Amino acid sequence: MTSVLKITRLLALGSHHGDDFAGWAVADALRDEYGKLIDLRRVSVPIDIMNWLDDVCELHIVDACHGNGSTGCLNRWDWAEFGDAVDSSLHTSGSHDFGVLSVLKLAERLGRIPDKVVIWGIQAKVFGPFESVSADLTEQLPGIVAEIAREWTDA
Repeated sequence: MTSVLKITRLLALGSHHGDDFAGWAVADALRDEYGKLIDLRRVSVPIDIMNWLDDVCELHIVDACHGNGSTGCLNRWDWAEFGDAVDSSLHTSGSHDFGVLSVLKLAERLGRIPDKVVIWGIQAKVFGPFESVSADLTEQLPGIVAEIAREWTDA
């Protein structure tokens, strides 16, 4: 009988455009300390999440997002608590239109959703092409990394 290693994976969504780099920056910062315990991956488009679900028992997704909070504010959502409330009629017109929630709903419908899914949203404000990460977000990144790391150190 072959046993399958179940892993914890963090998927960092992002790009090189302004504050959208935040997810990748978090993964890069966590890699040194937690890279042997957690599988860390950079992802450019949400639909690619589907490529990284096999053998995962715990999935964390970190992404920059628009919102009403101040830049660098970190939000944590547990899919088990709100996933059922996500409208199952989410629709897209192409693979580039799949957002994180649409991808997770698809994974759920296909029976591929991990047992535990946590979504980390980092409030951001600068998303323009060729923009740098905002000073506000850069200042907040160490605290964001520490808060996400507590997920594994306080357990």
